[in-house]
Amino acid sequence: MKRILGGFKNPRVKVQGYWITIDINLRACILGKTQGNCIYCWRKLNFGKPRMKNPTAFTVDHFIPKILGGVEALENLVPACHECNNSKGNTHPKDWLSAETYTQLPKELGLAYNLGATQMPIS
Repeated sequence: MKRILGGFKNPRVKVQGYWITIDINLRACILGKTQGNCIYCWRKLNFGKPRMKNPTAFTVDHFIPKILGGVEALENLVPACHECNNSKGNTHPKDWLSAETYTQLPKELGLAYNLGATQMPIS
């Protein structure tokens, strides 16, 4: 699973085995989708390093995992706490979340409500 790590000041992403620094504006845009909350559990995110002792650390999740056809694009990147991102892994959100929780994700995010979708429109 590909993760974006490194804290808010020095975000990095692993691409084809290499760590590269990504634009801080991209992370701010992703975080702004939910006003600083985890998209799955809606807990307030913090900017500490993701680890088990910091379950609400801000991470970026591929809503539809790339391995399942998700795209490497802003519309497929969502803010998630370390705990939810780690638990979800490469699972499709319709399989990881209950159907009720999945359909209650904030509509203003522009997320796919067709459970079979692999691409999502930009809100």
